[in-house]
Amino acid sequence: MRRAATAALVLGLGCGPLVAVDADSTGDSGGQPGNDDRGDDRPGTGPAPTGSPTAPDDDGDPDDEGPEGEVDDGWKPDFPSGPPCSEAFFTDCYEAITFAGYESEVLLVAVHDLGGDGWPELVVLGEFWMAVHPGVVGGWGEAEHAPHALASPSAIAFGDFVDDMNPDLVAIQPPYEALFVEAGNGQNVFYLPTYVDTPGLPVQLRVGDLDLDGADEAIATLADGPLVVVHEFAEASPELELVESPVWQSEALELGALQLGDSAYDLLVSGVSGDQVLLGLASYGEAVANQWQVQPFVAGAVGLTARNFDGDGAVDIATASWSDTRALLHHWEPNGTFFVSAEVQLGDATLAAVGGRFGPSALGLVAIVDGTPTVADFATGLATPLAGPPIQGPVVAVDINGDGMDDIVAPARDGLGVVAYLSHA
Repeated sequence: MRRAATAALVLGLGCGPLVAVDADSTGDSGGQPGNDDRGDDRPGTGPAPTGSPTAPDDDGDPDDEGPEGEVDDGWKPDFPSGPPCSEAFFTDCYEAITFAGYESEVLLVAVHDLGGDGWPELVVLGEFWMAVHPGVVGGWGEAEHAPHALASPSAIAFGDFVDDMNPDLVAIQPPYEALFVEAGNGQNVFYLPTYVDTPGLPVQLRVGDLDLDGADEAIATLADGPLVVVHEFAEASPELELVESPVWQSEALELGALQLGDSAYDLLVSGVSGDQVLLGLASYGEAVANQWQVQPFVAGAVGLTARNFDGDGAVDIATASWSDTRALLHHWEPNGTFFVSAEVQLGDATLAAVGGRFGPSALGLVAIVDGTPTVADFATGLATPLAGPPIQGPVVAVDINGDGMDDIVAPARDGLGVVAYLSHA
């Protein structure tokens, strides 16, 4: 069953491009000097990080010359000296950096290489605004602010939906039963969104080139219904594909080549079916009701992350649970079943989590426990709270400084900024 609908959404901002961050140092919206839409000529304005690091000397450009003629490669945290990062001194492995001074409450953060230069940008969204911190060596520079069409998106993701090698933005905007996409031009400029109606309220959102045609698809779980796959956003009438799911009220979604040995994308979803919490796995293209591998799962699971965590060639699933305060590692067997191979007691409920290269073993999960980022190391069974400002979900895990451990980025719990916990392996 397929259906499609699309239309331009203006939301009171008029027609034309929306600028996320200037493409050059003149502060103009279209890359041409002199047509500054912000009413000033101040390049590189916006919040700078606070705390132990210092801001870049100008606009975060890693090629800028510093005061002594040396190349300024951006701010870096002053990690404590002394014992190396280890189990005994794990709290010394992260340094908290705070970004503040945004226009209003921070709703979402994302990390993505918007310019294709290998240095991912930090994207911050609030109510009708977006701020982009350019990527520099070891972190991010000062942000550029711009208006944004969406009032309060609940989830965003980036992908190349128009097959032009430039990242585009897709978003969920409650209470609309639709997916919104903003085409990007590769210079941090995003255009007014179009939308595709969905047969229910989208909840979780992922992006991938499911059909291997060179253009990404957006896939979303619905609050009550099937999975939705949107093809060909660039066309006048995008295709909307409905994929029957074994669960409803979906709590988590994962997407990727989970079954080693093939190149197909696989869909992994957890949610409720009747009075059971189920985990379902199926290869895209074969994801029909009788081909899902389904089994009981942990109630209240959040932060579903699927990858080969322990290096044994099999897929593992890391998740936390707000219902029984555990972080769990589920091991996938070739017969399609999962079993809990490791668990860590978190000590309190959690509402956001993500698995990754955390802890001394780089095999773990970070969960937000009462506002505190807490690293659960599946190899040691230890849960370690990190010292720093409290945060709230959603949380992003990505290796920014190239040390082999994932860094943690999330909105501050008071909503007034963004906190980045940068690792030190």
